[in-house]
Amino acid sequence: MAAPRRIFLGRARSASAGVRQRVYEIPGGLEIDILEFYEIVRKRVFFEDVVFITHHKFYGWAYLLLTALCSVPFLIAVALTLATNTATGTLVLLFFASLGGIPFVVRLLLGVDVITVYGNRSKAEIHFQLRKQRARDLFRELCNKVRDAQTAAAAEIAAQEAQAAAENAPPLPPPQQPPVLSESPGAEVPPVPPATAEGGVVG
Repeated sequence: MAAPRRIFLGRARSASAGVRQRVYEIPGGLEIDILEFYEIVRKRVFFEDVVFITHHKFYGWAYLLLTALCSVPFLIAVALTLATNTATGTLVLLFFASLGGIPFVVRLLLGVDVITVYGNRSKAEIHFQLRKQRARDLFRELCNKVRDAQTAAAAEIAAQEAQAAAENAPPLPPPQQPPVLSESPGAEVPPVPPATAEGGVVG
């Protein structure tokens, strides 16, 4: 049996736990490859089992603090070299200071867009640092696919329940026959009196 076709959607990384995720779309759901150091755990979230989807933004204060600490010493050195009027040393120090300063400014201004898909037993998480429009488009696309899958599943369950109810319903009683009128033996039917020309009855 061939493996289902997978479409790569994005990745996520948790710096504190050392866990990375790679999220793929498969027919009917999402597949997540979780890389925990030297182990790979594969999980799935089917669209029918999705509880809810979120789209939010975070900045990562640990990341901001680390990049700021990397650039501060070089900025101090730049100030000292400016006091001694050494232009070459200032440019070199500014270059090294930008290695931490530019990521700090980009993260502070843009943040990281996060799409999280919560299932019954697992979840998929995708981070977007720069492609903000892609994050919004993917969020709407996943919401539509989850809505379509759950609507189809609900309709199928309703059809199955209706069929089961029809099969388990008690049989209807047979229709009752109308009573048959019969003449009793010996009974005489009175004659019909003749009618006159004016429409009256002869007494």
